[in-house]
Amino acid sequence: MVRAFVVFLVFVLIVAFAFAQAPVAGVGPGSTAVGLVVRLDGSVVVAGITQGSQFGRPSQGGLDAFIAWLTPDGELDRVVQFGTEGDERVGSLVLDEQGNVYVAGDSTVQLPFATGSGLQFVVKLAADGELLWARQLGGSESYAPPAIALDGAGNLIALGVILSDREKLYGRVGWQPFYDAYIAVLTPDGELVGNLVFAIDATQAPTDVLPLPDGTLVVLGLKSSESFTGSSPELAHGFAARVGLDGTVLGQANVTYPGDGTMPVRGFLLGDGERIAVTTGSGMGIGEPEDKPEPFHYSYYAALGVLGLDLEPVWMKAFGKASGYVGTDITADIDGDLVLVGYGNGDVAGEPQGASDVFLGTYTADGERLWLVQYGTPEFDLGNGVAISGDGTIYVVGSWDGGWENFVYGLPGVVLELGTSWFIAAHAPDGEMLWMRIYTATDEGSSGKP
Repeated sequence: MVRAFVVFLVFVLIVAFAFAQAPVAGVGPGSTAVGLVVRLDGSVVVAGITQGSQFGRPSQGGLDAFIAWLTPDGELDRVVQFGTEGDERVGSLVLDEQGNVYVAGDSTVQLPFATGSGLQFVVKLAADGELLWARQLGGSESYAPPAIALDGAGNLIALGVILSDREKLYGRVGWQPFYDAYIAVLTPDGELVGNLVFAIDATQAPTDVLPLPDGTLVVLGLKSSESFTGSSPELAHGFAARVGLDGTVLGQANVTYPGDGTMPVRGFLLGDGERIAVTTGSGMGIGEPEDKPEPFHYSYYAALGVLGLDLEPVWMKAFGKASGYVGTDITADIDGDLVLVGYGNGDVAGEPQGASDVFLGTYTADGERLWLVQYGTPEFDLGNGVAISGDGTIYVVGSWDGGWENFVYGLPGVVLELGTSWFIAAHAPDGEMLWMRIYTATDEGSSGKP
């Protein structure tokens, strides 16, 4: 098996000069799906990134975003693609009760179709793909695009990064700035009704947000302290924090060991409302690694666990034999068990395929593993998002059959890894794969490969 250093595909999407929509399958050469939501009727909405064109339209330049609506069996119904002449990323996708889709991201240039200013944005699309509004939230390029969620009143909560007025001298690289976090509150019509800045450390980048019934937020992400001794203010470990909508930090805790985590932290509020499931990548293997290699070597484990609302761990586990494994998304099934997706370069389920395989597994809420499967090609395959329908079907999306030529460098944060295609797979509650759809496009047009 090919050994390759882990390259994490940040949840990323991109935006366009003008919106285009057509009922055709496909997304261009060098593409990935980064997130999904399941509608009440079992249909699926997927967000992703492409370097190429869709529907025969030319790429807007750099990376473009797409939002795809699929039937419950994975057939494409319609797709929207948008972008600018620069590069854009998206990191969160949420669905409201009316079926409208919110997508958040950041860009290297201003979006010409959005109100406001700055490089971070939210786009709202109707259920039929019509653009309802787009708003720039300020902020700047950072480790990750903004994280978004809907609160109990139907408002959109967005957390992102803004340049602070603090900086530090880091040897040869010179003076480097720190970043604060912001909370923006938008009404369903896109009106900005709240916007404030907070900090839990010298620099931070939120990667997920979970609104709680009491109006506070659980913020997950990465941070670095001013005392960090590296060559730059690197986001060196994962954190969880309780934050009020007034910006008051009510508590915080590390999710990984200090200096041990540079992968996004994702979470899910469990049904009892009292516990939070989290996943990320951890170099040292938080908790008790289930398969620690001998002799020990440093690489990433997939890490998962459950925190209380006081942010203290109920349990934490890691697996993947330090072979470039990362947990990228987590949710809960209809029985309350945790469902985890990610990728890595090793044997976690007895069927290693290539340089990086997709994995999918379930754990009880108490931390007992129920099952784990892996699949892929001889190249790089990444599982990036997971969601569950009302009948218990598990949907996974990600990138498929990527090579070294599909790595995208130069954007803030971890290296973006695309595939030659993006995929969606459906699994039964016991992990059995029901079907997979693989979608690819060329510069001349797009085509689907079921």
